[in-house]
Amino acid sequence: SDFEKLTREFKVGVVTGRPTKELKIGMQKFGFYDNISVVIAHEDIEREEKRIFDDSGEMVSLGKPHPYGLLMAVEKLDLADDDLVAYLGDLPDDVKAANSAKEQHPFISIGVSQVASDHKEAKKTFMKAGADLVINKVSEIGQVW
Repeated sequence: SDFEKLTREFKVGVVTGRPTKELKIGMQKFGFYDNISVVIAHEDIEREEKRIFDDSGEMVSLGKPHPYGLLMAVEKLDLADDDLVAYLGDLPDDVKAANSAKEQHPFISIGVSQVASDHKEAKKTFMKAGADLVINKVSEIGQVW
């Protein structure tokens, strides 16, 4: 598959607001989970939010569009400072998170309109959010990357 080819050529990480268990079930269904180098999920974000609260009493939200999860994935992937990261997302907040992460690491934000009922409208929404690129399906990444 295109995804397997991608994971052979690049380190692939997933940053999601869903719990790991939920992600794992979905990814295993398609045989993708074992090819992922790092997963940052809901409980990872929640753990850091709790740590900050315990340390400072400050309540913070580190879910997307905050870049925390993306930068944590970069750190766990052990990338060089100048390694370009392509972040694909199906929501405008994904694009915004990648764009915010650009302040600390080279990112390209890619909107994926695959789940949208109206691809043309989704493209407009992603562009308005600041996407560097919009594709219709994840499988198209091999053609542009």
